[in-house]
This record gives sequence, structure tokens and C-alpha cells, in this order.
Amino acid sequence: MGDKKNRDERVQELYNRLADSILELSDEAVIAEVSETDSDPQEEAELVRMAFKEECKQFDLAERRCTTEPCSIRKREASNG
Repeated sequence: MGDKKNRDERVQELYNRLADSILELSDEAVIAEVSETDSDPQEEAELVRMAFKEECKQFDLAERRCTTEPCSIRKREASNG
């Protein structure tokens, strides 16, 4: 149970950091960036949401693999420790 709680905390921390980095951008900066590409802002927003969700899924899958399979990170830590 401790591993799952630790993983959940790490995933939540990732979500928080990503959200913070997005929130640090000013509306003007986001609008200027979208305007430079002549893209539809709603379409761009949806693409970003989809990319964010996919990255979160991939992170979650990688974390799950590390709890069920030998993880190369853990192997390196064991050999260094």
C-alpha cells in the first residue's frame, strides 16, 4: 500500500508542477503564441489537453511497470548504493 501511496503522491506532484508551469504563462503570452501560428485557440487548447492527458497516462504506465517489473532506475540505484 505504501508504494501505491508514494506513486500517487508523485503523480499528483507531477500534475501540480505541470499545472503551475501552465499557470505561470500570461494570457497575453498564450494568445501571442497561438496568433503566430494562425491556429484556432479552441483547437490548440484541445490539443494541449490531449497531450497533457497522454503524458500523464504514459507517466502512470511507467510508474506501474516499475512496481511490477525490474526497473532500470532501481537497478542503477542498487549498483550505486
